[in-house]
Amino acid sequence: MTSSVEQRRMERFSLELPARLQRIEEAVTSPGRYDSYSIDISACGGFFVTDSHLPVGTEVAIDLFIPLETLKKTGGKTKIRVSGFVVRTAANGVAVSFDEQYQIFPSPPLDN
Repeated sequence: MTSSVEQRRMERFSLELPARLQRIEEAVTSPGRYDSYSIDISACGGFFVTDSHLPVGTEVAIDLFIPLETLKKTGGKTKIRVSGFVVRTAANGVAVSFDEQYQIFPSPPLDN
């Protein structure tokens, strides 16, 4: 019988947030972005659904789009930009560990 010990440092939440992932090395040289969404997220990382291949160790920048009406009844959106690296891959996406750098600012619609 195998026992599994939870090693996560922060509480995780099942949140589907629209997101865009971009490899850090491509952020300067290429406009390529991967539309995605989170299904599991915490202050330290999250799992993002994508069919793009991002190997373990890949540094990524992630824009999370949060509808402000969820937090505050204003009808706008805000964007949180985080960065981190891929720690696990799966058939339906990647798990990313966030670093401590982030920015929060008003956001244009996701299709811009």
